[in-house]
Amino acid sequence: MDRLRRVEELLDSLNTMDICRKKNYKKLYNLFEELDFKNKIKDFEELFSFLAINLTGLSLQRGQLGKVLEGRYIQIIGIRRVDGRMKNISLKYFGKAENVDEEDRRRIIEFVLRWRLEKSFINVDYYMDEVCDFYNISSNITK
Repeated sequence: MDRLRRVEELLDSLNTMDICRKKNYKKLYNLFEELDFKNKIKDFEELFSFLAINLTGLSLQRGQLGKVLEGRYIQIIGIRRVDGRMKNISLKYFGKAENVDEEDRRRIIEFVLRWRLEKSFINVDYYMDEVCDFYNISSNITK
């Protein structure tokens, strides 16, 4: 009976994570549209070709999340490998941090955090598939 309870708990947590991921993805897409990245990124899915996305002008540190970095400019930067080298690509420039309204700053921070969360989910999927391939088992349990 204890094993059955543990399996049920595992399935519940997987369902919860799946729901979380779907909500995150939808909200991330909406933020992508609201922040208007179309000049640099033609397709939403292209966002996930970046190895990382960083932010300047606003703090992402715990305890200082969203703090305006005085005298800095808000910019979202994507990092991509090009010809074997890492390249920083400006995805969106917003201007001097002090001059960007609070609601826009909130959306910018939320976008970066939600992108990082989705990228984490993508990495979990990758490694789950790798582990399942290694042990020659189906990875359908997490999908």
